[in-house]
Amino acid sequence: MEHIVDQIIEGSGLSKSALATRSGLARSTQYRMRDGLVDPAVGTVRELALAAGFELVLSLAPLSDPDAARAARVMLDPLYEASYDLIGGAKGVDAWVERLRRWVPDGNPVDIVWQAGQSASLLHRPGTVFLRGHITELKLASAGDFSRQDWLLSGAAVIDRIGESDDEGARYGGALPGTSACPYLVHTADTHRFARLLDNMEVVRPNKANLIIAEYTAGVGVDSWEDGKIKLVAPIQGLLDAFGISGALGLAAERIARSW
Repeated sequence: MEHIVDQIIEGSGLSKSALATRSGLARSTQYRMRDGLVDPAVGTVRELALAAGFELVLSLAPLSDPDAARAARVMLDPLYEASYDLIGGAKGVDAWVERLRRWVPDGNPVDIVWQAGQSASLLHRPGTVFLRGHITELKLASAGDFSRQDWLLSGAAVIDRIGESDDEGARYGGALPGTSACPYLVHTADTHRFARLLDNMEVVRPNKANLIIAEYTAGVGVDSWEDGKIKLVAPIQGLLDAFGISGALGLAAERIARSW
């Protein structure tokens, strides 16, 4: 909401005093709305928009908020919580902590991770790239290193390691198993640059992808680890990502999580 209010104020072409007079909202109220210090009603934001010469149009979009995943890790991952506290927290994460407590009143950790994973699903994240083709983990690692940017593997790369894998060879350069049902995920700073470094890959619909490349967001690398040349997100982040993908990957993640 803060971003919309900022767009309204900056795009109005009016002085703050003129906008206050036209909208009936004091300048101090506008500043608090813009800075996220108050949570205004939709009608209030629309009044500001009308005064600025805009109409407020509301629409629904699939949910994909990385703060949901961060909130679950704050609640369940002591190392992540310590890292989060060091940077002073974040309002969006705190709000998601409260939501998850309401949604999972019994505090069941698996249900918290499932709810958070669904709410942070990479399937609906802007800028995510969906590819299909023959790849190996070593090929992904090579692309990541050549890209000279932060990168981490998730999805099946993590689920195979924290669960019981039927294909040990896949971890060490073999063809990736479960290409339709269990996609591999890459978190990287520049999704399109990473994709361009992979040969013989086809852009496909999300449900056909065996590789998903998503933007590297703040906190995703906390407690990451390495298996040889393969860089991996923390197990709990792998579960969050898998729950967001659902399908066979989500089912495998649920079996693992409920066995812990």
